[in-house]
Amino acid sequence: MACRYSQQVWHTVSQILGILNTTLAQNVSLLDWWLTKRNGLNKVQKKGLDSTFMLVSWRIWKERND
Repeated sequence: MACRYSQQVWHTVSQILGILNTTLAQNVSLLDWWLTKRNGLNKVQKKGLDSTFMLVSWRIWKERND
C-alpha cells in the first residue's frame, strides 16, 4: 500500500462504496483494514465487500505486473 497508485485506487473504490474513514494508517495492513471495514455489515454487504476487495486486489496486482 505504499504505492500512490494503489492508495488512489482504494480511496476511489471506498468512496464509491460509501465506506467511511477510508484512510489507511501507516502501521495498518490492507488485510486488517478490510477486516475492520467488514464489522457491522450484514451478510449481503460483507459478501459484496469481500468480492470487491478480491477483485480490486487482483486488478492492482495485474496492473503492477503488466
